[in-house]
Amino acid sequence: MGRQPPRTKSHGGSSLIRHGLISPYHAHNGENQGNETRPTYYLYRHQHKPFHLDYVFVPKDWRLKLAGVGSFGVWGKLGDRVPVVVDVTIGGDQ
Repeated sequence: MGRQPPRTKSHGGSSLIRHGLISPYHAHNGENQGNETRPTYYLYRHQHKPFHLDYVFVPKDWRLKLAGVGSFGVWGKLGDRVPVVVDVTIGGDQ
């Protein structure tokens, strides 16, 4: 049996998008909300029980440099969640 994609939870993202915000994770990784392939939460710290529950939203005019999710191998020993990491430039031509 193949690895199943992580389950997701609705986060009201469409309302935030209507107000000029974007999800850097989805924009950078080319994924649709609700179909995330990288989990942010592991139920009971079990790697085989992944979910994508954590989100970051930023103004769409911020320049996105990087967006990703930490690895279970590094963060799993510290807790049941891994970080969503976003690097942006706010204003300017940087």
